This record gives sequence, C-alpha cells and structure tokens, in this order.
Amino acid sequence: MLPPDSSLLRTCRISGKKFIIHPCEVDLLRRISEVNPAIRAEVPLPTLHPVECVRQMATYGSLMNLYRGKSALSGKAQLTRYNPAYKYLICTQDEYWSDQVDNSQFGREYDFSRPFFEQWNELMHAVYLLPLTNTNNENSEYVNGGQDMKNCYLCFACSQAQDCLYCFTHYHGNDNIECANANKCQFCYHCSDVENCYESQNCVECETCSNCIGCIDCTGCSFCTGCVGIEHRQYCFFNEKLSPEQYQERVRDLNLGSYAARHSFLERLAAFLASSGHVPNRLINVENCTGSYIRRGQNLVYCFNSRNCKDCGYQVAALDSTDCWKGYAINCEFNYNSINYNAYNCHYSYGIFRSESCWYGYVLGNSCAHCFGCSALKQKSYCILNKQYSKGEYMDLVPRIVAHMRQTGEWGQYFPAKLAPHSYEDSWVNDYLTEIPHEEVLRRGYHSDPPLVQPAPPNAIQGADLPDHIDDAIPAMLLSQPIACATTGAAFNIQEREIAFYQRFKIPLPRTHWRERLVKLIRRRDRMDEHADACS
Repeated sequence: MLPPDSSLLRTCRISGKKFIIHPCEVDLLRRISEVNPAIRAEVPLPTLHPVECVRQMATYGSLMNLYRGKSALSGKAQLTRYNPAYKYLICTQDEYWSDQVDNSQFGREYDFSRPFFEQWNELMHAVYLLPLTNTNNENSEYVNGGQDMKNCYLCFACSQAQDCLYCFTHYHGNDNIECANANKCQFCYHCSDVENCYESQNCVECETCSNCIGCIDCTGCSFCTGCVGIEHRQYCFFNEKLSPEQYQERVRDLNLGSYAARHSFLERLAAFLASSGHVPNRLINVENCTGSYIRRGQNLVYCFNSRNCKDCGYQVAALDSTDCWKGYAINCEFNYNSINYNAYNCHYSYGIFRSESCWYGYVLGNSCAHCFGCSALKQKSYCILNKQYSKGEYMDLVPRIVAHMRQTGEWGQYFPAKLAPHSYEDSWVNDYLTEIPHEEVLRRGYHSDPPLVQPAPPNAIQGADLPDHIDDAIPAMLLSQPIACATTGAAFNIQEREIAFYQRFKIPLPRTHWRERLVKLIRRRDRMDEHADACS
C-alpha cells in the first residue's frame, strides 16, 4: 500500500478539518474513470474529510427509530423508518415487491437549467419507498435491516437469527437478548463483539466462551466470571483459578439476580480491567491495516467492523469486499462513497443491492444496472431520474449531465446532508461514528430534529420501582402495564419470553427503555472518529 503523500493535503469544506487524500484513493478514482468511459470525465478528488463524508452518507439511513405510517397505495398500517412528517411516500413490503409498484412511472426528463440534486430530491418525494429493509423474515414485524429472521423483536441490521430481542448487527444466532456485533451465539445477554459464545452475560470481545459472566477479551473459556485477557481456562474468578465448588460459591455470593448487586459487580469489573492494563487486540490476522475490529484484512485504511476485506478505506462496516472506499460494503467490489450490498462499480449511492454500474442511486435492487440519479427501482437498466432510455440514449445523455454537474459544482459530491430523508438524530450516524456537539451538527448543515420523548401513561410502573431481584418479579403484573424508563420516562414493555429468559438465567429486570440499553452497548465500542483519523 502506498504511503500518505503530504502534497495531497486538503481542508474539508464542511468541517474545516485538514486531511490527506490517500494515494490508494487517488489510484481508485483513476481506475473508476477508466472503467466508466460513459461519464467522459474524471472522478474528482474529494473535498470532504473522509470521516465527514461517511457521516454525510450515514444520515441517509435509519435503523432503530421506527414510526407508524400508512401505505400511500392502500392505506394499510405499516411500520416505517421514514418520519411521516417528512412526507415521503411508503407502501407495504408486499406491495413494493409486487407488480403494483414500478417507480419508473415517475421518471422525468433531466432539466439542464436546474441543479441535479434539486431534481433528484423531487423524485425522492414522488416514488413509493420501501418502508423497512427486510428480506425473508418470519414473525419479525419489529425488525429493520433484517434478513432470514424468525421470531425476532426489535433487532436491527441482523441476519439469520431466531428468537432474539433487542440486538444490533447480530448474525447466525438464537435466543439472545441485548447483544451487539454477535456472531454464532446462543443464550447470551448484554454482550458485544462476541463469537461462538453460549450462555454468557455482560461479556465483551470474547470468542468460543460458554457460561461466562463479565469476561473481557477471553478465548476458549468456560465457567469464568470477571476475567480479563485469558485463554482456554475454566473456573476462574477475576482471573483467579478456583475449584468448581469454590467457583460456584463465589458466583452465588455475587447474587447477580439482584439489580443492585449486578451493578456493583460491573463496577468492580471496570476497576479490575483498568488496573490490569490489558488492551484487547482488535486487529486479528491482518496485514497493513488501521482501524478497529478487523479480522482477516489486507491493506485497509482506517476501517471498522471488517472481515475478509482487501484494499479498502474508511468503511464503518465491511464484509467480503475489495476496492471499496468510504462507506459500508457487504459483498461489494469497486464501490466509492457508497453504502451498498452485493454491488459492483456503484458510486455516490445509498442502498444499492445486487446491482452494478449505478451512480447517484438510492435503494436500487434486484439486478439494476447503468442507472444514474434513480430512486427505488427494481430490475431496471439504462434509467436516468427513473426515466427509461435505450442504451444509446443513456450513453449520450449521461456525459452531458456529468458536464452540467461539473458546472454546478455537484459532480463528485455526495447527496447533500440537508436532503437526507432522516434527521441527524434518527439516522444511524452515531452508532458508527463518534458524536459531535449539537451546535456543530447545525453548523455543518445537517438536518437536526431531536425526537420528543412521549412520557409513559399515568398507570405505568416506574422503572425505579421494579423488584430488585428477578425472583420477586410477578409476570402477570409486568405484562399488563407499561414501564416508565428510569432515565427518560418513555414507556416500554417487557415481553413474556423476555421475563422467562431473565428468570432462567437469574438476570434482573431492566429499568430503562430498550433503546437506552442497546445504544449504551453500541456506543461504548470503538467508532470512527475524525480526531483519530489515521491519515490526518
């Protein structure tokens, strides 16, 4: 990989932060121009700091904030990620994938007297949008970004999971509650960055562990509690080896079914971790990589949550991808400034899946190809602003549009933050990037609309008044009334199977809203940070 070149030093036009354009990114832009002769123009060098560019892209997506809306086609009630106040048109999942929806009907001629982004934004408000990004789910209504999910509730960006609640980026697991970045796990609670774990609680960055509680960066362990950085051990308590009988007595004395006692245990664990000086290794089986949570990577520049990737940069999440810079790439190749899935040669786009050679697209799928400035199309080729053209017409018109965009200063820029379909607070930006102050959000031009907390009804049980010990919980009472979050006052419910899980594994009842708990788990992880940029 080429080293950074100080001659490529720039100042971000939005954040004002200095950055260096990596030579590998320059080389990728050259190759994109060569592979796409139809644009008849070079892809320009970026004018935004790469982290700011990813921030801008992230505001175009939303995962955990769901609204109740109605199909603009049938009037049917439908959960949606789009705030109804913003006047986007949605339909039901079934309607979208049926012959009822063909958004090419909203195609329009390109107007060379007006900016491109203005015309694209008008198209966005005309088409029928997919309310949630779900595929092949069963009995999982309250899921967004899910694929092959069964009997799951309030899970986000997950796939091939069953009987899970309140999970984020969870794969190939079942019977888990409050887990983030979990893979191939079962009966786990409030764990993050765990793989092949079983019946474990409050564990972080553990692999192939079972019956562990509060373990951090442990591998191949079983029946361990409060341990840090150990491998292939059994019956350890705060890294001390015990007999099975001694271990069971120590764990019983913790009384972890008590909310107060578990809180005290977690405070003790934090102090133990700090005193140990242990630093987890978050770059595993890598070559020439910077970032965090990378496994099996080669030539990655400041990437996060990456597996099996090569020659990529500034990805907040990436899997099995090559030659992708800035964004989110799952099974992608040769993508730039995009958040895509199973896409090849797609640029400045959001939500392109199973498609190729698309520019400035929003949620295009099922074998779309050679589309420019399109939104919510299925199986379409050679479309511009959703209008169908012949191949020859498309090849003639695209370079003219690119030339026009160069004149307006839009060519090589991502969709403007002010046109994002979600508010800054509703988007998933803070789940993958570190926060910036609210006044800075506004100064940088993002659309801010902090959500209003709806207070719980008067008959709600106060979270702070719940029984301290799970053994004292009365399921009938908990299932008949909402609970008021002890932090925000918002109402939340506890599911019957959730109570059964807590009782089985001696876990105290939660006192805060599920979103508060899940967000806290997610945001204690390493996230992309413009102040820690490896190429600054």
